[in-house]
Amino acid sequence: GLVGINYRYIDTSYATATVEGSGDNIGGLVGQNAVEGAYIGNVGKSYATGTVTGGNYVGGLIGFNDKNAHIEESYATGDVKGNSNVGLLVGKNDGSVDHSYYFGTTYVDPDLGTTLIYRDCIDACPNDGLGYLVGNAGTGVDEGVASKQRATYTGFDFSDTWVIYEGNTKPLLRSLMTQLTVTVNATGSKTYNGETSDCKVFNCSVDKTGWNDKVYGDAVFSLNAKNAGNYFATASGLFSDQQGYLIDYVSGTAATVYKKELEASGITAQGKTYDGDTKATLTGTVKLSGFVAQESTGVSATASASFDSKNAGKRTVTAQYQLSNTGTADVAANYTVKDSTQSAQIYQAPLRISGITAKGKTYDGTTKVSVSADKAIATGLVGDEKITINATGTFADKNVGDKTVNLHSTYSGDTVNNYAITDQATTQASIKKRDIAISGIAAESKIYDGKTRASISTDKATGWVNGDDFKVDATGEFTDKNIGDKTVMLRSTYTGKDVNNYTITDQTLTTAGISKKTLTYKANPVIFSMGTTPTGLGGSVTGFVDGENQSNATTGTLAWDTPATKASAAGRYSITGSGLGADNYSFQQAVGNASALAITNGSVDLSNLFASLPNGFTHSSLTASLPFARTAALGGNKRVSQVVDAPLEALTKLGLVLVADQGVRSFPAMDTTTK
Repeated sequence: GLVGINYRYIDTSYATATVEGSGDNIGGLVGQNAVEGAYIGNVGKSYATGTVTGGNYVGGLIGFNDKNAHIEESYATGDVKGNSNVGLLVGKNDGSVDHSYYFGTTYVDPDLGTTLIYRDCIDACPNDGLGYLVGNAGTGVDEGVASKQRATYTGFDFSDTWVIYEGNTKPLLRSLMTQLTVTVNATGSKTYNGETSDCKVFNCSVDKTGWNDKVYGDAVFSLNAKNAGNYFATASGLFSDQQGYLIDYVSGTAATVYKKELEASGITAQGKTYDGDTKATLTGTVKLSGFVAQESTGVSATASASFDSKNAGKRTVTAQYQLSNTGTADVAANYTVKDSTQSAQIYQAPLRISGITAKGKTYDGTTKVSVSADKAIATGLVGDEKITINATGTFADKNVGDKTVNLHSTYSGDTVNNYAITDQATTQASIKKRDIAISGIAAESKIYDGKTRASISTDKATGWVNGDDFKVDATGEFTDKNIGDKTVMLRSTYTGKDVNNYTITDQTLTTAGISKKTLTYKANPVIFSMGTTPTGLGGSVTGFVDGENQSNATTGTLAWDTPATKASAAGRYSITGSGLGADNYSFQQAVGNASALAITNGSVDLSNLFASLPNGFTHSSLTASLPFARTAALGGNKRVSQVVDAPLEALTKLGLVLVADQGVRSFPAMDTTTK
């Protein structure tokens, strides 16, 4: 049917065709399973189902199984016809056959007188004349229930080689079938009620995806569901043939019996102080209701509870219940208890802050202070929780000293709101005096006054913190009284509410100049007649400071000079002072010096002299005050021929110079404030 003669291996093979031959060694799968030298024919896990017709050595699987050749785990089910050595599995067997079977009808030529035989050979078959089943060398089985039961086929490997659909098929070779997984589904649900339910309550089915017409029979389901849980249905009754399926059942969806929910009462949730977790404490005894029939006597309950959050505030507490059996039956597994809720408070945990420090500073006129929370301690934190402390502060006042620092802190962190925080209100730090150097004190330059005293201005003094109540008072002395660019030595005092906040370095020096004081050469006015040589010129030097005069403050010899000569015409001429020098003075000519000398034509017009007398003076009063040795009328163009020495006061007041024949007498300028 498949191979005429086999010297090697035939495995997992089959033939279904009708085989007809007139000669010998005719088989449904192999004509002869032969041996030649080292080559030995072996046939395994194979079958043939076709009708086989031949002469001699005719078999449903193999016509002739040679000596030492081997057949195992194979079968034949076709009818076999032949003249002699006719067998449903092997026509003639000189080799060995293991775990194989046949089923069918053999027909032998009637002329040979052989009757129709219907037998079944299982496991160890006759070594010779197998088709005829001589003697008791095989196990005969009627085609009936037993031939379709696994227990009949002793020694067959139904795990890896064979499969039998109990009550529906004879053994089939697994290796020549297709695997088919059938999913068994159970759907539907109910709540536990103490009763058992099957597929009449739930819906049971098989998934037919991927099936073809090689699946036979109707699925038979089994399901028994009472207690709470998921239930998978099992199935049987489906089968296939050798060219069909290896059917395995797997569980798909499950039917569900839900636990019956009980109601709980009798407990109260307690508030607590924040501790970082959600655990809650319950008081009271759990009471349950809602049991089926009398099952309440076999169940007790305990409760545990948790807050909806670990954080402080008014919270919801959920109680959960654990059921346990008080008797031998597992009644509790069929019940659940509905969670119950109620309100309870988580109070803020006390937290005390310490260890915030302030850094001392040098006085700066403010109460500002640098504050550090790096080493701050938060006493009362739960577990390994942390908060962030941000602190600022101000000194109690701005002044120097060991001070109280008033703190202001803010806090942040994921759990900060769970704490009632006691702030660190104060700490200590020092304000040290500020080292300052005063500058900007200025001395005013002056004209030589014979003294070293300097005029000092502190208007632009600086060095202290702007805005402070700080006042500088300073005096100064030039290093000496003489002229020049000088160093001024300063001495300062300080007043004001903020003075004590400083360590002060005085400004000890500044600079200023002393310039020369001007002395004035003041010539005495004189009148000369034309033709007279001006002589006897005189005057004074004015402008000396107190305690100084020409003799102690000047050098040189005072001299008076005029450009007028004996030959000069009538008119006004200057008288110039000179000859003196001084370290601390400069010299100038009085304004009147430019016309201090008058040259006349020989007479003096006294009317002009008396034209403008000082207030209170008259010609008569003046005349009366001048007791001349030889009098002459004053007034008119009279020539005075001689003047005597008396009285000088009146002439001084008038500033008159009278010409005499024998010379000139001159007098200081009139003091117009004296009558």
